[in-house]
Amino acid sequence: MTQQTRQVVFTWVAATVLAGALCARAGAESQLADPKLVSSSGMTIKEIPGAGLEFNKAGDERRLLAFAGRLDGSLDGAKTADVSFELKQTSGNPPRPVLVLYDAAGGAWFRVYAAGCGGVAQGNVRLSLNNWQRAVFSATDALAPTVDKITTVWVGFAFDGPATGTLRLVSTRFSDQPYVPAGPVRVTGDGAGQWNCNSDKDAKATVTTPSEGPGGKPCMKCEFEVPGGKHMFVTPTMPFANLDLEGMTTLRFKAIATIPAGMRVLICLSEQNGCSYFCEPPPPWPAPDWGDMTIPLNQFKPAGWGAKDDNGQLDVPNITGMTIGTHGTPTAAGKGLIQITDIEFTP
Repeated sequence: MTQQTRQVVFTWVAATVLAGALCARAGAESQLADPKLVSSSGMTIKEIPGAGLEFNKAGDERRLLAFAGRLDGSLDGAKTADVSFELKQTSGNPPRPVLVLYDAAGGAWFRVYAAGCGGVAQGNVRLSLNNWQRAVFSATDALAPTVDKITTVWVGFAFDGPATGTLRLVSTRFSDQPYVPAGPVRVTGDGAGQWNCNSDKDAKATVTTPSEGPGGKPCMKCEFEVPGGKHMFVTPTMPFANLDLEGMTTLRFKAIATIPAGMRVLICLSEQNGCSYFCEPPPPWPAPDWGDMTIPLNQFKPAGWGAKDDNGQLDVPNITGMTIGTHGTPTAAGKGLIQITDIEFTP
């Protein structure tokens, strides 16, 4: 398969490859060998002496502005990539860092990082070298790369939607320094999130997202009614994607709830492979006022439903959804209310 065909299948279009410095391991520098230009469609690129690249992207589709080359050294033992860049963006959404790895056998893996880089910046980002996705054009079936076999690295920025500005990649250094998150990762941003609700067929439940949280913040609001004397469940669920959760140790959110006697908290996290993990023992609901719920991620145990996880443990970087609800056998028929806001994972 030719490089041009690979680009088409990959759906991202890489533009302009310049020379840069790569460090194969901490303290052992190597240069980016054989720099070359990779043609692009969907972006207009112009080299500006001293300023890097001027880019103009008109379409809504994703495009990748990337710097690429072959490694002189090995990535064996490397845990992170420190990328230094200068970005002056005059319009559009902030781009997201991207790494693409190739080995000599034609294997290809990539990762699009959640953290955006926008505005006028002379920035430095540290990127984890874990949790790769195999590219559809990869010549091997391996789901993850063997880093000491990598021969070529692409370092780039993914743009979604129209964008203009200038970009200069200053350097990329690989090291054995561990990845440490810069701070919490909010799951819902400034909103309440996109929720749906599963419940027992004999339960009545609705989910809305009114601005009824502390200070008028948007929140998830689940109102339900259950019969007594039989096991019931009401489980609002929210999927999410493109979150960099590596290094996170705690789930935290604000909640208020009124639950019928006999029912208790059910908090689950799901991985992209369909496996579910639930918090055991469950924390008590804050009531009658809004309160913080902070749950260490090591309290989540394999659930007895859904797919079976081969390693039997919650892989935090692979979390793609959560459930915050209630289950149990109500002692009598009754109504309940659950409200959630400010959901985030913390280091």
